[in-house]
Amino acid sequence: MGMTKEMPLHLFAGRIRNMRIYDGPSEVHRMVVARNLMDTR
Repeated sequence: MGMTKEMPLHLFAGRIRNMRIYDGPSEVHRMVVARNLMDTR
């Protein structure tokens, strides 16, 4: 299933992509969370 620019999902997907770029990749978040968990134990 494709996305068209007329559907709200297109706008939502674009915003999500921009936030991922701004906020950093998921792998970085996983490493930070894992490091924090290891430090607290």
